[in-house]
Amino acid sequence: MKKVLIAYSTWAGATHEVANEIGKVFQANLFDVDVIAANESKSVDTYDVILFGTSIHAGQTVKSFRQFIKQNIDILIKKPTALFVVCANMMNDSEEASVSSATGKSPRKGSRSRNEISNLPCCLKK
Repeated sequence: MKKVLIAYSTWAGATHEVANEIGKVFQANLFDVDVIAANESKSVDTYDVILFGTSIHAGQTVKSFRQFIKQNIDILIKKPTALFVVCANMMNDSEEASVSSATGKSPRKGSRSRNEISNLPCCLKK
C-alpha cells in the first residue's frame, strides 16, 4: 500500500478541510494517508507520494507552505508530488455551480462546486 502525505498550510481552516477531503478520496482508493499541517510535518522521505497545499490570503501563500517546500525540496523533486491551492475567490457555492456539477453542464467560467472535489481523477496507481 502506497503511503501518501497531504501537508497543508491554512490561513483560516479551509485548506485543512480541503486536505481532509482529498485524503478521503485517497483512503477510499486504499492508500495509507496522513493529513498533517506543513509546519508540523517531520520527515517526508518515508512517503511514496506527497501532496502539499496552501491557502492564498491577500495574494500570498502561507509562510509555513513556503518553508515546507524549502526544507524538503531535495525530497520533493525525487518523488511524485502534487500541489493544491485554496482561494476563496476561486470557489462559488452558488446554486448554478451545484446544478451544473450534477448535470455535467459547464458552469460559468471560474465557478466551482464543493462536490467537484470528489470527482477529481486519481492518476496514481496503487
